[in-house]
Parts: sequence; C-alpha cells; structure tokens
Amino acid sequence: MSAKKIELIGLPGSGKTFIVENFLEKEGFLVLKKPYGFNTKSGVFGFFYGFIKAPYFSFILLLFLIFRKNIGSVNMKYFHIAQQRFLGLKKNNNKINKTILIDEGLLHAIYSMMFGTKKSKVSGFFLNHLVKIASKTICIYIFINTDKNTCIEHFKERDTASRFNFRSNDELIKDFEKDNSYNEIITALNNKTKDKLVIVKNTTEAIDYIDSEY
Repeated sequence: MSAKKIELIGLPGSGKTFIVENFLEKEGFLVLKKPYGFNTKSGVFGFFYGFIKAPYFSFILLLFLIFRKNIGSVNMKYFHIAQQRFLGLKKNNNKINKTILIDEGLLHAIYSMMFGTKKSKVSGFFLNHLVKIASKTICIYIFINTDKNTCIEHFKERDTASRFNFRSNDELIKDFEKDNSYNEIITALNNKTKDKLVIVKNTTEAIDYIDSEY
C-alpha cells in the first residue's frame, strides 16, 4: 500500500514544524522535513540536474518566476530549492503503510521563491499549473491559517536556519506583512484541487484533524 502524504503549508512561523514534531514518535507516521532530491549546495550543477531529472516541471517553474515582477537573486536561490523539493518528494515516494507528514515541502518552497515578488497577468496561469503538478503526489494539504502578527511573534523563537528569525530586521518584517504570495497559492489550490485543501485556524486544530482522520 502506498503511503498517504500530507503536506503542511502556511506562513513562516505558523507552526508547521511544531505540528510534525507531535508525530515524530507516533506509530503509523513518518515525518519528512524539507525533502531533498539532491544536494542543497550543488549550485549551477544542481540547476541543470533539476532540468535533466524534471524538465517539464523545471521549465514551468522557470516561466512562472520569469513572469513575476521584482524578481532578484534570492528568488533564483529558492527556484533551485523548489526543484530539490519536487525531486525529493518523488524520491521519497515510499511504498509503506504509513502516513507521511511533510514539513516545508514543495508548495512552501514555491512560496519562498515567490516572496517579495508581485504577480503579473501571466504568472497566475503558471502557478495554477504548478499546483496541479505538485498535487499529484499529495493526498491532503493542511493550511495553518495563523495570522501574521502571531507569526511575527514566533520569529523571535526561531534560529538562523530561516531568514524569518529573531534577527529579522524591520524591512523584512514590513515585506512579510505586505506580501500576498501564500494567498495566491491558496487561490490556486482552490482553483485546481479544492478537494485536497483543508484550512485550520491554528496548530491545535491541525493536530486534532490529523489524529482524527489518520
């Protein structure tokens, strides 16, 4: 029997990692944190490796980014990470009778790639297509709809593994407050795979849902 995959999505600081940590020792669950398809520091080689291993996905992802407004070098860095996540989820398609909880999977990598950019008339089309591709290997997406002020408070408890941490400056916080990238992703999910989207208000609701359904 193939594993059921649940991808947790939500803003940085929304509680995704807190949720999966509640299931680390629970029988019947396997936690995947930041699934990688190849080395994160593989640079230009990794960029082309991603195109070789997943040409169609990488091409659509690149077109999506090109048609965003205000893209920069940081966005290209996360393009590379989104390729990794896609290949990592394919590689980790474990044929085991367990529920796989994914923390910071493909859609969150796409969010990180989008952050600080703005949509164009064309980019929405490619985002819908990316979501459709991504959802083929996912059973359910759980969106933790934590408000931004709470997320910002949680930044103070985060280490430097994320750019959203206790060292986040005022400029980054302002960018976070006005950024609408996750709203675009949720809209795309509603457009293409609404039956796979579950929205919860907080971490407690998410944990209760997973416990009751899986």
